[in-house]
Amino acid sequence: MKNVLLVTTAVAATLVSAPSFAHSGHDHGSALALFEHLLWMAPLAVGIFAISSIIKKVKNNSNH
Repeated sequence: MKNVLLVTTAVAATLVSAPSFAHSGHDHGSALALFEHLLWMAPLAVGIFAISSIIKKVKNNSNH
């Protein structure tokens, strides 16, 4: 499970890095720029959490 989470995180970081640093649409010098990026990435974090929870449940159910 740790390997799956590590690979998922690495892939997500790779996919998120380029768009978040190379885009237009708002002032990156603004005090709210970090907040805007966090809001943009929140669905990704929720998705990773949901997928890892489902994987844990499936593994636990298959062991019983």
